Amino acid sequence: MIEALAELSKRIYWVKPIAYLMGFGFFGLFAYTVFSTNANEADVYLIPSVLGVIWSLLFISIVSIFPYVPSKPSSDEKFFKKLKVRFKRAIYHLLGLLFLILTIAVILLSLKMFGIWRADY
Repeated sequence: MIEALAELSKRIYWVKPIAYLMGFGFFGLFAYTVFSTNANEADVYLIPSVLGVIWSLLFISIVSIFPYVPSKPSSDEKFFKKLKVRFKRAIYHLLGLLFLILTIAVILLSLKMFGIWRADY
């Protein structure tokens, strides 16, 4: 699982600056919506801006965390070096599981929030 996430994060590494730009842009849109004097006109952008920030953070996290997954230890390495690598890989497995759970949660949240947004506007 973590090898697939590492490969995916290396393939989409070019998305990192775009994700940062989109995150700052959506955060700016969110701030504009919250602090706008025309609250009724600006509210239309609230749900898309929140979802944009969440998706940007998800992309930034996969690109920032998973390219550095250590490779499996070979059989000729010393015991403590193997143990260290296995411990690091276990942490990456937990992060990978957390990332998959967060991705599913963000997909479900996006579907629900866009349904609400579409019904209101």
